[in-house]
Amino acid sequence: PVACSRLEKQGQRARIQGMSNLRRPPGFGYRAVISARRFSAFDAGRIAAARKCAEAAHRGAHRKVSGLPYIVHPRGVASILAGAGYDADLVIAGLLHDTVEDGAVEPRDIERQFGAAVAELVASVTNHSGSGSWRERKRRVFAHLAGASPGSLALKCADALDNLRSIRLDLERHGDVVW
Repeated sequence: PVACSRLEKQGQRARIQGMSNLRRPPGFGYRAVISARRFSAFDAGRIAAARKCAEAAHRGAHRKVSGLPYIVHPRGVASILAGAGYDADLVIAGLLHDTVEDGAVEPRDIERQFGAAVAELVASVTNHSGSGSWRERKRRVFAHLAGASPGSLALKCADALDNLRSIRLDLERHGDVVW
């Protein structure tokens, strides 16, 4: 496991290509939403640090069908949350929500860098459903969500919404290969 700060130092930061080609609702571009939300300077710095951590954790990873850099997904989740008026902790959790599951980031690193609230939100949506059929794994996820906090539910919904938007876009561009 590698801490976010060490991940950032590995190689150059990836440049995200093709972000403007993603059809999102007007005003939901990552930069537009984050800057329009007018976070405090402190929170804006934390969000920037989380973005760098997520970029480092997902460096080299791509979406399965579109081939876009994977970072477009966490940025989309963060944009949905910021656009809906959620606080900086939830936006940061949106950026980091897949770093434990897919990246090389430990929950304790998230807690150390971004605080316990962010670490708890990320942990609440991290897939620990283990083995079993798809249906059984999803049943366990939904059972877990039944007792989740409102913030955790918002994060999960933003994650699902961004994934659905990506699937729709992939279907338009690539057809049934998505399935």
